Amino acid sequence: MPYSLSRLSLWMIIAALPLCRLPALPDVGTLQLFTGVIALLLITRQFWLREASLVLLLFIWAVVPAQTLLQQTTFLSSAPVEAVVKIEQLQPQRIKIRIESVSGKQFFPPVYALIATPGNQVLCPGQRWRMKLKLRPVHARLNEGGFDAQRFALAGSTPLTGKALAWQRVDSRCGWREKVMQKSRQYFEVLPWHSVLLALTFGERSKLDSETKALLRETGTAHLMAISGMHIGLAATVGWLIARILQLGFRASWMGYRFPLLSGVVLALIYCWLAGGSPPALRAIVALLSWSLLRLKGRNCTGWQVWLLCIGTILFFDPLSILSDSLWLSAVAVAGLLLWYQWFPLPKRFSGKKHWLLLQLLHLQTGLFLLLMPLQIFIFHGVSISALFANLWAVPVVTLLTVPLILGAVLTLPVAPLSQLFWWLADRSLALVFFPLRQLPDGWLAVSQQALWLSPFCILLVVSWRFHWWRTSPFTLGSLGVGLLCWQLNVRQPDWRMDMLDIGHGLAVVISQRGKAVIYDTGNRWAGGDAASSQIIPWLR
Repeated sequence: MPYSLSRLSLWMIIAALPLCRLPALPDVGTLQLFTGVIALLLITRQFWLREASLVLLLFIWAVVPAQTLLQQTTFLSSAPVEAVVKIEQLQPQRIKIRIESVSGKQFFPPVYALIATPGNQVLCPGQRWRMKLKLRPVHARLNEGGFDAQRFALAGSTPLTGKALAWQRVDSRCGWREKVMQKSRQYFEVLPWHSVLLALTFGERSKLDSETKALLRETGTAHLMAISGMHIGLAATVGWLIARILQLGFRASWMGYRFPLLSGVVLALIYCWLAGGSPPALRAIVALLSWSLLRLKGRNCTGWQVWLLCIGTILFFDPLSILSDSLWLSAVAVAGLLLWYQWFPLPKRFSGKKHWLLLQLLHLQTGLFLLLMPLQIFIFHGVSISALFANLWAVPVVTLLTVPLILGAVLTLPVAPLSQLFWWLADRSLALVFFPLRQLPDGWLAVSQQALWLSPFCILLVVSWRFHWWRTSPFTLGSLGVGLLCWQLNVRQPDWRMDMLDIGHGLAVVISQRGKAVIYDTGNRWAGGDAASSQIIPWLR
């Protein structure tokens, strides 16, 4: 094989990165020109030119799905369409549908859309309807500090929103996942933390109240409620353990690593299905399958090679996931852990002893806190100071208690008393998680544009400690630190300025001078939010 998997994965990652910054996709003529350039580069003898041709080929591979989604979005939003759709998810006042066919013709790849709930119909995920849809592309309000809804929609292949003008039921049967969800809710609906159990089991976070969401955000533990790599990996571990226990009764010749490995993959797939096949869960499944294939083939790879293969495979099958913030956070978190344990490993007298478990967890969370801080500041315009202590407690409890209990409750649904016991124990474990979190002070620190020096400062701190710059070059390091603190001192600020912000139905005008501002028009409000909180206040910060 002329190319190693890790090198191909690296080229795939590089080829997909331009999708994050391109103002417009290349047209068909440009792609044909690229194809001709690739053919010319392949016949050269220069190694780096052949490598460049491979990167260019993978770039075309990444652009084609984006072009397809753009064409589908343009077609579906140009006029009302007759479509057969499958209900994927029920949300407050709207539903997520998958468009399977339009005007009797199969629509591939299927596109997702969010539409207003049609009438007073009895709906459930899994049903199929024939609808006349009036759709429009998702638009984003690109105010600084705001949320890019369009980027989020494209990353999840849900580029459309709208309403149903007419509807007719084609198949009224609910999906198996919905049946499992309804059966489970009968058991845990009366429990105090039922909304969190629903989020952790089925990925349904719409029932979380605003207080719980704020607590999770301020303590930096919101990632625990999104079923992603940690949860899928934990499900695979539970499946592996169950298989290993079963192997105790096998013959010695039947024992091996393949059965536990495949059992873990099967349980992870079941958990992903329960979660509704959300994009983070599907990406975690692709990564798990990539690693499992390496194990089955007996390949000995380093942690960095596995990381490259997993990210490259995800982008190969779904190039638009490069737009997902959750992929960036997951990828940087894993890369940060690899770097942290290579550069700053715990001394052996601490790393191998069980009674030093608290120190080991503190070491892990410190690495994640420092190495993820730059990306968190860039994406969320802030950082949770209490996240270090909150995750030190919440992650082990949710990982070692809550999720295994939830999996046990789902697997024992036919045995009602046993399943109810598991649900009750999972609820009590969540009470154990949230009680200390409520005692923590408000730890969210909003970072303004003037304080963005914190991001490179964290990287400088880690690198200088690793290479001992604080000892060998203290004056150079001090100069760099002072430069980061004073990088805006020479920037001349205007005496006054006027900005216009997109708030949905119009523009808000902000006239500011010396840190004070007058705002004209704060926008609309709705149940659960308003334009001022979502658009204006983030911009002011």
